[in-house]
Amino acid sequence: MRHLPWILIATSFLLFSCEKSFKYNAEDIPPFEGLEAPAAGEGYQIHVDPFPVTPNFEREIFVRKEVGNKEDIFVNRFEVFCRPGTHHMIAYGYEEEDDPSYPHPPVGVMRDQNLPDGRHNFSLTMGSGAMYCGAQEPRFIQQFPEGVAVRIPANSTLDINSHYFNRTDEMLFGEVFMNMYT
Repeated sequence: MRHLPWILIATSFLLFSCEKSFKYNAEDIPPFEGLEAPAAGEGYQIHVDPFPVTPNFEREIFVRKEVGNKEDIFVNRFEVFCRPGTHHMIAYGYEEEDDPSYPHPPVGVMRDQNLPDGRHNFSLTMGSGAMYCGAQEPRFIQQFPEGVAVRIPANSTLDINSHYFNRTDEMLFGEVFMNMYT
């Protein structure tokens, strides 16, 4: 049996304590036209649904998303498109995805960098493997040279880290589209 450091085990129990309640109506979310998904056989899309960013505050989230690849894929281009106000978007991979004793966060659960009282959550975990893509602007394309690609193993999940600043007196919303072309 594999032995894990106690901090890793303790951290896995803190994942749910990072969630914060935000009050808004769905009709408050302004329209945003993201990226069209790649055509079948040409790639995959990960989408982080709209999330609120309170006035005069920042919000940094992590959410583990399934890629949807049944076999290894080789990505030669990443395209990212985020709602305005983003500071960065990073897509991390996971090691040991098939090992149930390794404490990964649940798929689809948004985790906040800040605790509900506003303090930073320094025990927050993120992807445990490679950083596949990083962007510091709302629209970003990372194209590799001919013959170069990033291998993403079959049945992978990615931890999407998105960070927004809201310097207004209105509720803003973050949202992320990331296309991976094979």
